[in-house]
Amino acid sequence: MSEPLRFYLETSVWSRVVDRKEPFRRRATRRFLSWADRRHHFLASHLVIVELRRTPHLETRKRMMRAMDAYRVRHLQYPATRLRRVAYELIALGCVTAKHLADAYHLAYAVLGRVDAVVTWNMADLARAHTREVLRDYCWRYGIPEIRIGNPSEVAGWLDVEIP
Repeated sequence: MSEPLRFYLETSVWSRVVDRKEPFRRRATRRFLSWADRRHHFLASHLVIVELRRTPHLETRKRMMRAMDAYRVRHLQYPATRLRRVAYELIALGCVTAKHLADAYHLAYAVLGRVDAVVTWNMADLARAHTREVLRDYCWRYGIPEIRIGNPSEVAGWLDVEIP
C-alpha cells in the first residue's frame, strides 16, 4: 500500500455532507470520505470548527460536527503568528484577496500542515486556477511539496479513483 495522503478538509466539505439541496455534491463528498477514510488522513483547523459553529440551523450544525467526529478528523494547530505570516504572504502574492481572509488562513493551515491536498467545494475562491498556481509557486519557493486544491471528485480523479 502506498503512503497515506494528508487531506485538509475545508468547511464547505462538511456543509456538503449534509446538503439536501445539492444531492450530487453530497453524494460525491460522502463517497470520497468513505473511500479515503481508512486509507488517508483527514485534517481540519480550528477555523473549520469556528465556521461550522456559525451555522444557524442547530440540527444541521450537529450533523456536520458528528460527521467530523465519525471520520476521525485530526485538528491542526499552529501559533497565530505563523498562521498570520503565511496567510498575509499568500494575500500579498494575490493567491486570494484580503476580502477572503478566512480562505487565506485555510491555505496557511494547509501549508504549515504540509498537506497533499486541500479538499473544498469553494470553486470561486479556493479551487480556481489562479489560486492553485500561486499556491504551487509559493510551495516551490519555500521547498514545500506541492499542495493541490480540488473538490472531492477532482481529488479522487487525481488518484484514479471512481466516485460517481
